[in-house]
Amino acid sequence: MAVILRDVAKKAGVSLTTASMAIRDGKKVSSRTKAKVIKVARELGFRANASAQNLASGRVHTLGVVVQDLRYFGIPYISAIVGGIIEVCDKEGYKIGFARSCKSNAKEEVEYIRLAREGRFDGMIIIDQMAKESEIRQLTEMNIPVVLVDRKIAGMDTPTVRIDYRRVVKEATCHLIGLGHRRIATLPVPSFLFEFKEKLAGYKEALKENMIPYDHDLVKNDLVPGNCAEQTKIMVDKMLALPEPPTAYFCFEVVHTAILCDVLRYLGVSIPEISVIGCELDASSHYGLYSIGAIKIPNHELGVRVCQVMLGMLNDWDSTTDVILNAKFDPKMSCAPPYGM
Repeated sequence: MAVILRDVAKKAGVSLTTASMAIRDGKKVSSRTKAKVIKVARELGFRANASAQNLASGRVHTLGVVVQDLRYFGIPYISAIVGGIIEVCDKEGYKIGFARSCKSNAKEEVEYIRLAREGRFDGMIIIDQMAKESEIRQLTEMNIPVVLVDRKIAGMDTPTVRIDYRRVVKEATCHLIGLGHRRIATLPVPSFLFEFKEKLAGYKEALKENMIPYDHDLVKNDLVPGNCAEQTKIMVDKMLALPEPPTAYFCFEVVHTAILCDVLRYLGVSIPEISVIGCELDASSHYGLYSIGAIKIPNHELGVRVCQVMLGMLNDWDSTTDVILNAKFDPKMSCAPPYGM
């Protein structure tokens, strides 16, 4: 069985990142640690792959950017992040290449793993939050530098740049509570994703601090295959039919804000008769006559910082490997006290 970098790190008693930098003769690793890691690598018979050899001798000066599907570049969240990455790469003389995390053929190796194995990239920036943990571990074991966007994986010391969703969602929920809302609903999200777990945690913390019981009828956590607009309409119908219906909605996903506003209009419910908060690319979105309150997410800055972290790893610059950015909440015109108060 081939020896991988994780085996070297474990036996040397260092992190995977430290082992990677030691093998690459990184300046931030002490000579003592470097000698220890190299000694263990030789004892175990570890051999760096082609990409690692490029890093030591002649890099390709290209960063891989991983998305689920290339068609997703039309999504503002992804295009803004990529714009930030391109800005830094242009300044530092790096190229970028795109790779998919989905398989075009079940029998083939996933594209971004194959391209990394071929030494096409100096490092990989993974935007796709649904990329498999086993595949990301594969990259680190191949000695490929990896930085995650808006994601943190338990048990892995992979560098990440992410938004402090828990804090800002808590702030926005507390704003609604301060206006008098006690029945605040959320719409369906992929609850297994790190981003949405953090958003839900912030929502729960706000309720707990204000002694408001958590109601499962108001929190829809999982999407199912099918028409998103139709699912949202059915859920909103059910919520409004509850003995105590919601007086406010918090949309954790950008697309649900537009769908919810259309559904409420279809049902003859006005905003802010029911208050609405969304998670938007910016806080200036308008639906009909209403300027919708939203969390303003700095996606361009996310791209800039993730690229800076990656280049810091490659060039042994002093850089933080777990960057948390702040998002801002702007209530706009769609947040008001519950109707009739």
